[in-house]
Amino acid sequence: GMLATARATAPEIEWRQANAEGLPFDDDTFDVALCSLGLQFFADQGRALQEMGRVVRPGVRVGVATVGPTPPAFRELRDVLSEHLGDHVAGFIDAVFRLDDPARLDELMSTAGLEQVATSRREIHPTVDPPAEFFWQYVLGTPLAEHLTNLDDGRRSALERAVVERWQRFTVDGQLVLDTGLVLGTAEAPGTS
Repeated sequence: GMLATARATAPEIEWRQANAEGLPFDDDTFDVALCSLGLQFFADQGRALQEMGRVVRPGVRVGVATVGPTPPAFRELRDVLSEHLGDHVAGFIDAVFRLDDPARLDELMSTAGLEQVATSRREIHPTVDPPAEFFWQYVLGTPLAEHLTNLDDGRRSALERAVVERWQRFTVDGQLVLDTGLVLGTAEAPGTS
């Protein structure tokens, strides 16, 4: 679905799906490699970073962005999901925010052979839609959707009510405010340009 949206939005770009831990591209092919909000989900994060470094030309930039720490509103979401659907479903929230330490990202990038590594954290406070709207936008745009779309109307309503109730303390003028951070990493591919 994400690729279909990307293709419709920017048809001039060749969009391809591939395993980040084994990219199907030749060495030294690209001018830049970016990974936004994905590295935390990879089973072998170091291997994915090595692949990013391999497919870009020597000396060009590699960039990574992850999120964290877990915002208080998402800790509440995790608790509600655990209560209503179990820890196996709620664990997705932990995965989203599991790479929230700039020092850990620095270590991963350096160990992967990338050079000139720089990492930082930026605090962000995005204001999003009202709680009920944002809840469904979020869960239906993530792997959580498979666990919620098959619920009967009563269970879906109870889940929504529980989330909205817990999120009320994070709203300003009816909008949900999320307090978290971005963890940013930049580096250069090995070699000289």
